[in-house]
Amino acid sequence: MKSFSKVVVYLLLVALFLASGVAWCRTPIRDGDPGTIGACLTQPDGSRVTLPCEEVTCCGRSGKSFAIKEWFEPQPAKPRLAVVSTRPLPVKEYWNVDVTGVLSTFSGVSRDGTEIRQRVLIVSPENVTVYCSPNGRPVPFMPIKGIDMDWPNRRSLADLASEGSSETASVSVMSEGELPPMPDGLDSESPPIYCATIAEAKAQADGTAVELQCKPINSATSGSFVMGEDDTYDTLTTYYTGTVVADDRVKKVTGTIHTSGSDKVLDVDSGPGFDPDGYVGSVQTVAQGTIAWAKTFADGLYLTADLSGKVVSRTFPALGYFYVQEPSRACGIRVNDSASAESLHAGDIVTISGSEMTTVDGERAIHYAYTQMDSSGDAPRPLGLNNKAVGGGDLNVLTQGPAGGTGTNNVGLLVRVWGKVTATGSGYFYVNDGSNLSDGSGSTGVCVEGVITYMPDIDDYVAVNGISGLKTVSSNLASVVRVASSSDFTPITPATPDGLEAYATGTSTIRLYWPATPGATGYNIYRGLTSGGEDYDNPLNSSTPVTALTYLDTGLTEDVEYFYTIKAVSSSGISQPSNENSAVPYAGAVPWGGSVYDVTDAIQARVSVYADYIRVCGPDGTIYDSTQPTPQ
Repeated sequence: MKSFSKVVVYLLLVALFLASGVAWCRTPIRDGDPGTIGACLTQPDGSRVTLPCEEVTCCGRSGKSFAIKEWFEPQPAKPRLAVVSTRPLPVKEYWNVDVTGVLSTFSGVSRDGTEIRQRVLIVSPENVTVYCSPNGRPVPFMPIKGIDMDWPNRRSLADLASEGSSETASVSVMSEGELPPMPDGLDSESPPIYCATIAEAKAQADGTAVELQCKPINSATSGSFVMGEDDTYDTLTTYYTGTVVADDRVKKVTGTIHTSGSDKVLDVDSGPGFDPDGYVGSVQTVAQGTIAWAKTFADGLYLTADLSGKVVSRTFPALGYFYVQEPSRACGIRVNDSASAESLHAGDIVTISGSEMTTVDGERAIHYAYTQMDSSGDAPRPLGLNNKAVGGGDLNVLTQGPAGGTGTNNVGLLVRVWGKVTATGSGYFYVNDGSNLSDGSGSTGVCVEGVITYMPDIDDYVAVNGISGLKTVSSNLASVVRVASSSDFTPITPATPDGLEAYATGTSTIRLYWPATPGATGYNIYRGLTSGGEDYDNPLNSSTPVTALTYLDTGLTEDVEYFYTIKAVSSSGISQPSNENSAVPYAGAVPWGGSVYDVTDAIQARVSVYADYIRVCGPDGTIYDSTQPTPQ
């Protein structure tokens, strides 16, 4: 608490210095003045420069680089200058630093093919000086550049490290020489080279960082494991201090290739050629018998173990397949088994065996499966996702997400999406939650298709439970949500009413009729004197929705045409307006909705024929029988 008070005092002093800028500054500092980044960037590569009081804006993943900016400039989308080293530079965002080093330019191509060009300042940790409080702790937010004052408490990173400061890691002095290419921005390490096969990885030069995916684990011991191929006998000994289980599979592994004896090995975080100051790799494995494990098998390969304890999420008997997922909702997959699709139900627990992996329209699936139902259970709950998250990114090189997808791959899982309907078509509609997703079809949102017994209207708000899947749109993979039944679709606001009819029932009355609307608990009635002129701010029924499927509007003027629409109401909102209908009050109109005798008398007067018995059906199906006391 005491040291915090000192920091506050110093920050208050800084504020006073800024407030009295006329006394402390010769002139306001601008980018391009000596000692600024703007002036630095005009110097050629190889120039040795010093930049005082720069703000750290972000730190590189390697811990050996950071970006800087002037305190008076806005946060740039891309750093104008990065500070890099072959040694750790353990700074933090918002620290203020003085840096001295040699200018250089790194250029290259990132892994996604983007051309990268970045000006950098190559430094030694001892030439990075941090602005600190009197007790030696780094102080953030120091907008004092341009003030004629010498901040008394500055310490180099090397000095901070020598005392084991919690703000720093161990650093050491380096020569400010060339660094290896840095195509991915602030990292001082190139990304590993993806190798499709072990043979391709072994062909790389010693010291090359490589990446392999979707490989079997042949054996595992403490400190290493042997990785193999599904279709050849090639193997690669991999040195890794973590735990790896034989019969699991590698989802992704990165490390450095080295020669050991007569063969090549892969050093992840240990091994005969491992350099602790160089590239440190990682290992991701998936357990045998999981769906994620199955998705590491290439098309045409048979799974080497059963998938047990999987829960059926949805069935599509008419299409000959169903979906299963992990009880934890970690992963899901389509199973092509028409017989089981007919007999299974959501919530059933199954074991799948004798299966071959395949890909259908970009989506991984299990083919030629034998499915055994083990027990029944509750249907799984869907995973709520916004539109952009549906599908997610790639799970591995064999299991893709939609084009441009990011985040955890969820293809095959039961999900829930919601939003406004933006487009409809034969057997599909699009729903947009504000993410404004575009799949190349010209419609906005995520596509919903499948068993759709009730097609919503454009601008309706809906929630949908369905399977996160893939389909091809304009030659690209796009996300889709597949619904299996009408119960998967729920209007968030009621559906738009349809079938509104208006009938004059006298010189000053008009009666409205309409059919029931799914999801509605009541209706608001709107009237106008011109087509499209309904007053939507003031429904005729005031604030209390009409619960009947008819409404009598009274106090009207004879021979004037009135226009009507209605909106359905529920606890979740109000629908879009219905179709419009109109009527003109006049003498002699049939008083539909009135008593039997009023209606039958009006009918008899209209036909100008006396009858002992009259039976007529009204607009809403009500029977008016002159022999009955009430409508039927």
